[in-house]
Amino acid sequence: RAPKIKMSTAPTRRLRTTTTTHEDDDDTPAETPKSQTSSHARTAVWRAVAVLTLVLAIFACYTLAPKIRAGGAQRTVSRAELARHDGKDGRPIWLSVGGEVFDVSDGAKHYGPGGGYSFFAATDGTRAYITGEFEKEINDNIDDFTDEQCLGVVDWAKFYHETYKFVGVLAGGAFFDNSGTPTARRVSLLSRADSAKAAQALAKEQEKQFPACSSRWTQQDGGTVWCDAGEYPRRIDKPSAPGGVVAERCACFSDVGVNDQRRLYDGCAPHSSKCSTSKPKTNV
Repeated sequence: RAPKIKMSTAPTRRLRTTTTTHEDDDDTPAETPKSQTSSHARTAVWRAVAVLTLVLAIFACYTLAPKIRAGGAQRTVSRAELARHDGKDGRPIWLSVGGEVFDVSDGAKHYGPGGGYSFFAATDGTRAYITGEFEKEINDNIDDFTDEQCLGVVDWAKFYHETYKFVGVLAGGAFFDNSGTPTARRVSLLSRADSAKAAQALAKEQEKQFPACSSRWTQQDGGTVWCDAGEYPRRIDKPSAPGGVVAERCACFSDVGVNDQRRLYDGCAPHSSKCSTSKPKTNV
């Protein structure tokens, strides 16, 4: 099975829309907001997220990758050995992502010589899985990755675990030392992926509490967001992993309150159920 290569970050949700024009046209059902969440409810959410983060960390260490824990027995693969498994002259095809080596010979039509993903064979191309730079970035350097991108690496490794045969770990690389022990970079990769997953869980909880606005964009009218009668659109920040990029979304509230966490759109009255988000595009 061939992977679908794409730029990978933590998945983001778009505003739900009711039109078929241009941007932000995903349709995501929204629940009816009841009232502003109380301080007790917010505390409960954060406690739940803290517990979830701990559970995810334990799950990653003991369930997702039992063969690559520090001290665990696993086969080590040298870079030279990996390089020989390139699919040429009938040889098996191996590749590495996140320092884990997989036999992808069953996908020879994709990873073998002449295949659409042959550039991943016989090397660790972790970085390119995320950046999509298949000519310049077939390497294992992830030092500048965000938490969401680290989660993307872990998700790719999970795909290969589920689809192909796990061989061992790449010794002497960025993620495992010569003895096959996880390096600090490997430990950081898993930890940051857990942080991104926890942020995603918090974002889902936030969307349940504060449903998304409807939205549309047309060249004639520009961008517009709106809520059902008796609800009011506000700009709020999406939860993100520590150090991650803070992004906004539109949420509907059942009261007209405004504060630093619930911001008005420029030029929109507090009691208005519809707000403009961008100006019309005029022909030059």
